Order: sequence, then structure tokens, then C-alpha cells
Amino acid sequence: MTFIDAPTKADRPMNRTNAPLWLRALSSLRLTTALLACIFVLVLVGTLIQTRDGLWASQQWVFHNWVGGMPFFCTLAALNLISAFLVRIQWKWRNTGLLVMHLGLATLLLSGAFGLAFSQSSNVDLGPLDQVRAGQIPSKWEVIVQKPLGNAPVLAIHGLEAIPMERPFLLAPGAGTARLTARYANGTIAPNQKPMPRPRAKENDANIPALSLEVTPPSGPVQHVSLGENAPFAPLGQTGALIFLQRAQHPLPFSLQLLEFKRTTHPGSTRPKSFESRLKITDAHGSREAKISMNQPVRLGAFTLYQSSWRVDEQNGTEHSILSVVENPIGKLPYYATLLLALGMAIHFLPKLRRPTKALALLCLLAAASHAAPPPPYVPPSLLALPIQMDGRIKSFETFASHTLLELSGKSTLGQWSASQWLAASLLAPETVADLPVFLIQHPQARDALGLVGKDRDRYSWNQIRSMGLKINALAGQASGKENQDRTPLDHAMLHLSDSWVRYSSLVNALAFLREGSVAPYDSGKVPASTFLELAVRSEHFASLLDSLTSLPEEVRTKEDGAVINWFRETFRKSGMWQTSLFPTVPVRDSLELPWESPAQLMLAQGLSRPDFAKTALDWNALAHGWKIRDQVAMEHAARALLDSTVVRAGPTLRAEAMAAEALYNRIQPFRWAMFLFGIAFLPGLIGAWKERYALVRIGAGLSLAALALVLCGMILRMIITLRPPVTNLYETFLFVNAVTVPVLLWVGWWRRWSVGAALASLTGLLLLLVAQSFGADGDTMPVLVAVLDSNFWLTVHVLSITIGYGGVVASGMAAHWHLMRLRKGNPDGAEIVRGLMAFGLVFTFIGTLLGGVWADQSWGRFWGWDPKENGALMIALWAAALFHARACGQIGSRGFSVGSVLSIASVLFAWFGVNLLGVGLHSYGFTQGTLWGLVSYAVLEIGFLVWVLRKT
Repeated sequence: MTFIDAPTKADRPMNRTNAPLWLRALSSLRLTTALLACIFVLVLVGTLIQTRDGLWASQQWVFHNWVGGMPFFCTLAALNLISAFLVRIQWKWRNTGLLVMHLGLATLLLSGAFGLAFSQSSNVDLGPLDQVRAGQIPSKWEVIVQKPLGNAPVLAIHGLEAIPMERPFLLAPGAGTARLTARYANGTIAPNQKPMPRPRAKENDANIPALSLEVTPPSGPVQHVSLGENAPFAPLGQTGALIFLQRAQHPLPFSLQLLEFKRTTHPGSTRPKSFESRLKITDAHGSREAKISMNQPVRLGAFTLYQSSWRVDEQNGTEHSILSVVENPIGKLPYYATLLLALGMAIHFLPKLRRPTKALALLCLLAAASHAAPPPPYVPPSLLALPIQMDGRIKSFETFASHTLLELSGKSTLGQWSASQWLAASLLAPETVADLPVFLIQHPQARDALGLVGKDRDRYSWNQIRSMGLKINALAGQASGKENQDRTPLDHAMLHLSDSWVRYSSLVNALAFLREGSVAPYDSGKVPASTFLELAVRSEHFASLLDSLTSLPEEVRTKEDGAVINWFRETFRKSGMWQTSLFPTVPVRDSLELPWESPAQLMLAQGLSRPDFAKTALDWNALAHGWKIRDQVAMEHAARALLDSTVVRAGPTLRAEAMAAEALYNRIQPFRWAMFLFGIAFLPGLIGAWKERYALVRIGAGLSLAALALVLCGMILRMIITLRPPVTNLYETFLFVNAVTVPVLLWVGWWRRWSVGAALASLTGLLLLLVAQSFGADGDTMPVLVAVLDSNFWLTVHVLSITIGYGGVVASGMAAHWHLMRLRKGNPDGAEIVRGLMAFGLVFTFIGTLLGGVWADQSWGRFWGWDPKENGALMIALWAAALFHARACGQIGSRGFSVGSVLSIASVLFAWFGVNLLGVGLHSYGFTQGTLWGLVSYAVLEIGFLVWVLRKT
């Protein structure tokens, strides 16, 4: 008989019962919750410091500070995670997903620490055929001692940060010693050759140091040397060496030579479309050519080259390409960590999807936010469809009219007048709309400065402000001379009004050659021509007449001859104002890159010498004549001729399907009708849920589904128009979150028989569309994208994933409102739903944040850079994770979790557009103004709600 000894305590697997006390404390879920809360606070504090003092300051104080900063707490989090591996998480097959997720998280923390320690980033500035073998580190400086010969070796390099104050150090062999007597992080050299400080810039790479050295040569007197922006180098006594200050060099194991640099902008705009550099790369293996462009880096071992920016050399006007070079020997580690996290989530969550409908829903979500006026005139349908190139893209006349009116007045209609009717009248007969209140003055002091009378935020007509152009321009000039953060509301109001005045005056001039006022008045007999167009039609006759009159000596000319000559001079002087006309509706034939031209500009430059433009000008004249006599048939005939000729000239630049989609989009106005349906769906849904009348609930759900269908239709049409993913700007995030939260709440209401789902879905849909409408009130909501956002795979999946996460967290917060209200009545309805929706939001926010790191690495050369938008997304994930850990360890119950879910909406709002109010960061959803009071109002209402639901009844 064989006896098997019972396992001793030392042989048993370590767990919560036999682990040392210190290890059990280190693995505590309460500690996890506390660490998550601390990291959340640190991210918030670091973001606010970045707003005030810049990224470098926030890194020094928070993000890269080991003494109580982010590295310290992340190290504690890593130790907590490792301890949980050893003590809390049982190593069983059912926990495989949790183990893999936590392993991925540990790898991610490790990659951040290694990246901070071992990576190096530098910039390379290359002009045509320039060749370099080193990059410049923007935020570090070196003191160099070198012989002043072309290829003389460097005698010594001293890192500025390593030079001690007031302590002698060896300057270079044979050059003696030196002592640093003064050093300023940002300074200049005064006329007396002494360094003096300047205010420190927010970003460290914008600071240029100034320092003073006391140099003691091997022989000879002591020499005082100052180095800085105004004194970059100095000779060292009789040694024949120079001492100078330069940015720290990042040696490269290869050389880079710029062969060609291309920069393009979107036609008709100044917005950059792409940057591209063609390089010759030479290393130990030979030479080869490579192209690098925005979002398309070149990788060479541990080095990655990114297209960063460009500049124009002020001396010779050549364009320089600016590249970012990143050396990161563990650059793949964040990708491996992301894969581990995704694998762990899939292993852990997919088996929990008990019904096929849930998996199908998850996959679908993965694939998928007046004054009295004259009667309005008739606008022919063909004119509404006329293509116009504006702000880098081609849009219809109807869309252009809507955007223009929104920019000028903040409204899309003028009483009974549509935007298209107003624009057509402004072009063809501006005197008929000169008294309509169009121009919004946003600040009462701006109104008072112009001597106008009205309400605090009022609109004024063209006749009221037409003569104030010089005064408006002077006041706007004072505002434009200030930095954006220093501008007052009055400054912004004047800048907006100045832009509106210039835009409208140039728009009115676009077809001025058709109107009788386009030629100078003529008092001596019959006017030679009644319009500038007539002058152009009879140009050969008038050219002969003018030549014959000007060839006559002045003493021979009659009074009538002098009147005719003066009439010509005054007419051409007056028409010079048309150079800035703004109505680019004449394409350059078949050109994909050249901007379209305005009719008045072409009339001035070429007259009617081009047969195609001559026909266009005559068609516009026929349209204007039909407009004057109100002949609808004649107007449509002329507009159809204009439309057909424009389509032929535009050729491949015009996408017929995009124009058709935009016409349908304008006609059905999907988001406006969706708001209407969401609004009327809320009341029956709420009454049905509160009174348990399920017929009303079904009515609310049906109306919400119809509204959702309109939202999806609008989003699809926008994708056809722009050929872009559904989320590329701030406005579209609200539409996409709408398309996530509404179906999620409806689906949860149906699947869990949760009657209030329909009411919450309709309310959420209405609120999101109202916010979207307010953010779309400034004009075009489908602008062209800057180069870095135009777009790659990782950007698309990052934005979609994180926006789905936003939707999940918002849905959880809305459900939590209902749960807390029902708890006041003793009914715990919806607690599990709140947690489920929060888990959904956490998963997608976390995945989206990781994918954002991948995109950032592809575009900017770093996986994480503590940008405010990145911080905001991280704060959502930290907040949600802290809620789950606090719930798991019993620190909060279902009520506390719902309170945290309500507050999580605030973290989403901060990440969504609150960080844009800070005015810093790389993300270009557009910095927002006017949202601060909205956020404050929301906070006050939310605090009032929580006080009401939490007080004792």
C-alpha cells in the first residue's frame, strides 16, 4: 500500500487565505478602486495644467513625475494587477478571458514605461536636395565646442541640463574650464551682452535658453561668454575654437535627402489636403527612394519617419518638409498589448451572449450621432441644383445658400423666405432683400459701437450696415491683432460681423455686371451702355470708339468726347471691386485641382472672349430678366442651360450621385423630422411606462424607430456625399451616438421587457439632435478634412469604436436617471440594465482608446501623448472601471452605481467637447465657443436632480 502525503501549506496554490497579509492588501479590490480614482483625478489635473501652462508643464508635474505623479500610481496599479494574478484570480479555464485581459493591461503599462525610458523623438527640416544624418530634439539644448572649419571634429558636447550652476567643468581639451553663472529656460541676450529672461512659453520646444559662461582658458584672461537667440556663438580666446548653442542632436544610422516635396490644398480653400515628401534614404545597405505622406510613415528598423509639417524659407521662398523621426526599440509592444486585450475581451464576453439576438446586435453596433418681408419669389428647380465649389468641396446652390445664411444670421430661413430664395434675390436683385434682417450682431457693445438700435442679440439689414464697412473693418482689425485666448466676446462679435460684411458684399458683386448699376451714370445724352454685360457684348465697337477718342489731342476733343472717356474710366474703376466677388460657379474645364471662378472675375479678366463663358453670361442674363418679369418658364429654361453647361465643364470633378444625394438630403431634411418624431414619441412612451399601459409604450417605440430610420437615412446620405466614414467632425459624433443609444435603449426595453426603454430612447434621441443642431448652426457640417484626418483605417475604427462607447455610457446614464427615480418609490427597476449598459460603454470606450493610440502612432509617431482629447477618453474608461470595482468590493450598491452612471455623462461631455473649450490639443474636431454656459447649466440641473432623488422622502 502506497501512502500519499497530504499537501502541506507550502504546496498549496497561493490564494486569499494563505497569502501573506501584505500581498493580500496589495491585491485588494478596494485598492484597485482607489488607484483608479487617483489616476482619474491625476488625468483631470494634468489636463487643466496643460491648459494653463502647456503640455511640458503637465508632463513635469503630473504625467512624467515619479514623485506622486502618473508613473508612481501606474506602478502601484501594476503591482496591484500582478498581486491579483497571484492571489485573487483563480487560474481556471472559465477565467481565461480575465487573465488574458489583465495580462494585456500589464503589457500596456510596461510598454508605456519602456517607451518613456527608451524612445526618442526628433525633427528633421529638409529643403530641396538637403541631406542630414541627425534630427533635432525640440526640447533639449547642447553647448558645443568646435573648430570653425567646414568638417572639423567637435571638441566637446555638453547637455545644457547636465551643466551644473556655479561649478567649474572642463570645457574641452585645450580650451580650459568654464563656470555657468546664469541660465534662463527662455531668454535673450541684451545689448549689454548679458542674458535676460523672457516669459516662458507653454510648450517647451518654443523656449530658447539664454546663458552666461565664465571661461578660464589655459592661458590668458578670464572670458565672459553669453549664448542665446541674439548671440548664438562666440570665439574662445586664442584657442581658435567656437562655442555655440544648438538643439540636441539625435544621430541617425542613415542619411535623408529631400528629392521632392508636394503640398496640396482642397480646391477653393486654404485647408491642407496632403503633404508628401520623396526621400533618398542611404544606410549601410545602400540607397533607395521612399515616399512619406500624412498617415503613411516609413519604418526603418527601430526608426519611424512621419510627415509632420512644412514651412516656407523666408530668405529664398522655397518650401521645406518637416519630418518627425521616432526611435522606439519596443514600438510593437503596445500593439501586442492591444491584441491581448481584444482577445481577452472576446474570450470573456462572447460566451456570455446567451441569445443570438444579442450577438447580432453587437455586430451591428460594431459595423455602424421676424420682420415683415416681401412675398418670397419663385426659384427654378435647376438653379437649386446648380453646382458651386466652396470651402474645398462642390455643393449645390441650395446647400450653399443654407450655409451662407447660417453663417451670416445663425438662421436657416428668413420668415417666409427660404435660404435659396434669399440668395437668388441677393444675386439677381439685391435691392429687394436689402431691408431683410440678415446680419447677426452678437454683442450689445458691438451694436452700440456702430450706433445701431436694437436688442442685445439682434439682426440688421444690409441697408443698415452697408455704409459702415470701414468702421467695422477697423474694429475687427483691433480684435484680430489679439491672441484667440485674449479676445473678448466683443472682439468675436466684431470679427464675425466683419467676415459677414465682406462675404455678403463680395457675393452681391458676383453678378453685378448684369445690373444697370454696373456702369457709371451718364448725363450727357444717351448712355453708351446700360449694363456692363452690354458693354462686353459690344466690346469691339466700344474698343474702336475709345481708341479713336483717346487718339485725339485734348484741344480737339469736344465736351461730348470727354464725357464718353470719363464714363469709360469711371465704369472700369467701379468694376474693380468685383475682383473679390464670391460665387465660384464656373469650373475650369475638367480640372481636379484648380479652384472654380466667379462670373464677375471672369468678366473682368477675359470679357466674353471665351465662347463657353459668353454663353454662361448670357444665360445668367436671361435668368435675371425672367426673375425681373417673374416668368417661371423663362427662369427654368435659363437655369437648366446653366446647370447643363456647368456639368459639362466640370467633367470628372462632379459626382452626380453626390449631387443627387445632397438634393435629397436637403429635400427631406431627415434630422429635423427625426427631432419632431422623437419629440412626439416621448410623451406616450413616458405615460405608458409610468402607468404600465403597454399600447402607449408601443406607440412611443414605433415613433422612435421611425425617427431612427430618418437619422440613419441622413447619415447614409452624408456618407454618399462626402465619401467618408459617418464620424469625422464634432457635429457627426452627435448623430452617430444617436444611432447607437436609441437602438440600444429600444432593444434593451424589448428584450428585458423594460417599458421605459422607448421613452428614454426618444428623449435621448431628441436631446442629441438638439445639441447637434446647435453645433451645426455655423454653416457647413460636411467640411473637407485637413490632411491628418483624411483618413486612414485606424482613425475610422478608432472614432467609431469610441463613439459607440460614448453612446453606451450615455445610455447607462439615462437608464440610471430612471432607476434612481423609481428607487424613491421603492421599486428597484433597471439596476441590472444600468450596469449592463455601462459595461457595454466601458468595453467600446476602452477599445476605442487603444485604437486611437494605434492611429496616433501611425500619424504622429507616438502611441500616447497626454493630449486633452486622449485624456478625456481615458477618464471615461477610468470612471467606469472604478464603478465596477467599487461595486464588486461592496463599497457602493446599486444606488451608488446609478449615481456614478449619472455622473459618467459629465465625463462623456468633458471628453466630447469640454476639452475643446480648453483651447489646446492636436485633435481637430474644431474648438467650440458658446458651450461653456450649456455645460454649466447641465451641471446645475444634474446636481439638482441628484439632490432630489437622494434626499429622504
